[in-house]
Amino acid sequence: MNPHQTTSTPQDAASLAPASVPAYARLRQAQLDAALRGDFATSSDFASRAKQLASTDPSDGVDTSTIAIRPARRQAFAVRAALAAAVLVSWLPISPATAQPQGVAVRTAAVAVEPMVDRQRVTGSLRAVSRASVAAEESGAVARVTIDEGEPVRAGEVVATLDAQRHEARLAEAQAQWATAAAAVAEREAELAQAQSDLQAVETLQARNASTDRELRDARTTVRVAEARLLSAQRTVEATQRGLDLARIALADTQVLAPFDGRVVERHVEPGEWVDPGDPIVTVVSGGVIEARLEVPERFAPALSSPQVAAAVTVETAIGPVNSASVRAVPQVDARARTFPVVVELNDPENQLSPGMSVTAWVPAGPVEARTTVPKDAVVRSAMGAHVFVAEPTAEGGHVATWTSVRVLFTADDRVALAEGSLSPGQLVVIEGNERLRPDSPLALLDRDDEADTTLALRR
Repeated sequence: MNPHQTTSTPQDAASLAPASVPAYARLRQAQLDAALRGDFATSSDFASRAKQLASTDPSDGVDTSTIAIRPARRQAFAVRAALAAAVLVSWLPISPATAQPQGVAVRTAAVAVEPMVDRQRVTGSLRAVSRASVAAEESGAVARVTIDEGEPVRAGEVVATLDAQRHEARLAEAQAQWATAAAAVAEREAELAQAQSDLQAVETLQARNASTDRELRDARTTVRVAEARLLSAQRTVEATQRGLDLARIALADTQVLAPFDGRVVERHVEPGEWVDPGDPIVTVVSGGVIEARLEVPERFAPALSSPQVAAAVTVETAIGPVNSASVRAVPQVDARARTFPVVVELNDPENQLSPGMSVTAWVPAGPVEARTTVPKDAVVRSAMGAHVFVAEPTAEGGHVATWTSVRVLFTADDRVALAEGSLSPGQLVVIEGNERLRPDSPLALLDRDDEADTTLALRR
């Protein structure tokens, strides 16, 4: 078919153009007009015919010089047609292939009333629950240090050993002294037994008038002296026993033990160094639980006095958000910064957090109250403020979008607390697809089973 011999129809804009306009230009103008009318099939047909005309031989009557000198106009026609098509597509309803109901496919959620609390962001740092410089309890040369910095330790584990030769000698000396004292006790017990036997014999003779009163007094004195000597020997045994115990303790103290479970963060001595009692060997910090010390503005003090405050505090650390195990406020306000410390205990079973790390936290800024809430995705913000689209039912059984202005109080996790009066509990608000809505737009509410088939439509 010759491109110049087009059939004149009401939709054929090319036949209405002046004859002086080149045929290629008339076809491109017809393509644009068809696109603006929404007749994309006709627009595509005109585009094909224009391409065919451009590829024909100049002997067919096509003004190739005109085509060659107007590439910019042809490009402008194409851009205008593409923009017109995009505008029309954005206003067209979703095709039946993606949604059976007529209207914009959206997902909704119900307005709820739930207890919520406003939270504010504060900063702080981590510190160990327990930190100790493990010191030597005896003097001596360091024989070896059994652990390095950064390594974990268990309570009672040996972290260093001192030279024990002198303490072993002292223990042997104490044991010998105790053995001597014990032998003296045995001797004194024998003497006492003999003195008591002699006293009984004298008393028997006295009863028969066979002994004098002086002999009886001497026998009784001898028993009392033997009892005193036995008591002295027993006290000597007790004293040597205490010395023996101290020698054993001193020998045991040559092994320096970790006081609690944790990690070694600093090592103060090396083998061969001489240490005296009280000199630090290593520094150990506790593990498993760590504290976050937060600096909180004093105006939040009433909110932090609630017994349920621990559940409302979330600390963001290097390993992610961590819920608090316990919260306690320190009643001491910094007069210059007008803040007070709040100590939050965090469970860290893997020991991934270290003292000194900076943290941020969300602390309650008011009491827990019942609030009108919607999902965060339901709120649309624009130059006119925050608003939501409510899916209002119609008399025909469908739904339309109603523009409703709201006042956002605060956001907590994925929920937004709104001022009272803007929405009612149970109303349906659009949470997906609301970026394409306008007031009074018809809606097609999606069920969960429809989501997979309409994902593309919702994101157009």
